Amino acid sequence: PIPGYASLLAYNDDALAARNTAAACARGYRFIKLHELTRSAVLASQEAAGDVPVMMDVNCAWSPPVARAMAASLADDGLMWLEEPVWPPEDVEGLASVRAYGIPISAGENVAGLFGFKTLIDAGAIDIAQPSVTKVGGIAEMLKIFDLCEAHGVEVCPHSPYFGPGFIATLHIIQARMEKPMVEVLWLDMEANPFDPWVKGDKGMFAVPDGPGLGADPDPAILARYRVGDITRIDGRNRS
Repeated sequence: PIPGYASLLAYNDDALAARNTAAACARGYRFIKLHELTRSAVLASQEAAGDVPVMMDVNCAWSPPVARAMAASLADDGLMWLEEPVWPPEDVEGLASVRAYGIPISAGENVAGLFGFKTLIDAGAIDIAQPSVTKVGGIAEMLKIFDLCEAHGVEVCPHSPYFGPGFIATLHIIQARMEKPMVEVLWLDMEANPFDPWVKGDKGMFAVPDGPGLGADPDPAILARYRVGDITRIDGRNRS
């Protein structure tokens, strides 16, 4: 099984961030990622997490000057990484200037393929690359990105805010290529998911399917429960 890191939602509230951090840790997660914008939220979450590492993802919220100021204020707080601190995400020079403050910088969920990651690496902008299998062109392109990053000493930790095939494909890639496996898991509960149990995990750990292809088929009972309207078969005939 692969350990997951709990990728919390954006609460814009220090107490809620801390409460959800504590809840995720209690459920077995050993890494926490915040989507908050303040140092006070980081400190509150770290207090709730104890010895569990905390990352901060701001989703390109800051201009380079603001990002540099925030990086300076956060530099001694022990963040595992600071993710996408700069808008626009293509501003590799701005990203590199934030990296100079010493916090490991991660980015890449908005990059569409191999050459975008080459641009980030050539600019010295990132410590951790975060390609998304659903955005870069699939598993084959992901493996090329791993090769590129490994050749330049850049760590890879895929972006994975998914609940179905994208998540399962990411599990396979992580198991095959990451030296220290860890998968992003959005911290929320779903009413139902046709890809349980693969996307649900157990005590913060996620099993990798071993069947053909991605190794997991959607549960037909759940598909039937939520179906709206008729199903059109490939032979053109409808059935209820």
